[in-house]
Amino acid sequence: MKISSVFLFFLIVFESCNNSQKAKEYYPNAKIRSEYSVKNGKKNGVQRTFYESGELDSESNFIDGLVNGEVKLYYKSGKIKQQSFWKNDALEGQFVEYYENGGKLIEGKFVKNLKQGLFISYYEDGNIKIKELYVDDKKEGILEQYFENGQINVLANFKLGMREGDYKVYYSNGKLSEKGQYLADELEGEIQFYNENGKLDSVLTYKKGMAVKQSRY
Repeated sequence: MKISSVFLFFLIVFESCNNSQKAKEYYPNAKIRSEYSVKNGKKNGVQRTFYESGELDSESNFIDGLVNGEVKLYYKSGKIKQQSFWKNDALEGQFVEYYENGGKLIEGKFVKNLKQGLFISYYEDGNIKIKELYVDDKKEGILEQYFENGQINVLANFKLGMREGDYKVYYSNGKLSEKGQYLADELEGEIQFYNENGKLDSVLTYKKGMAVKQSRY
């Protein structure tokens, strides 16, 4: 759940109803901050939070004090900002963030609060920005990063969350800009750099992440 970094003074008002109480929290300006139900001292049912200016900020559902089910965050405009699913206070299932224009910003899946599988980030125009795989919240396998024009920008390999093996970087015209390799998240061996015409420009030799030699062409 989103937690504000600003501490606010607010008033909590309870209204009894059968076995539960309706609670409302207010900003210092008397605008409603949140509303929810409390049963046996724990939140139960739908909670809504609001911006200080009055617009709906979020909607979530609680069972015995824990977030369960769908959670939605909103822009002040009313457009959806984030949609996620929770089980016992942990992210579980599909996760999507949106630009205010309605397009997707990022999408992926969580299992027991950990990123699992393919996550895709998008540019505001809908073109793919990054495709990356996760296993237990750590990057694994090939990462693909694209320019906004759709051309590939970076190809890199990850293992247990660290860069490992060959990588390539490209110019927006599709020409190779750089290639080399990582070992345990550090540059290792010869890293080749090319100009925008595709010709080799220089070579840097790395050992455990430190440049030890340079050659120019």
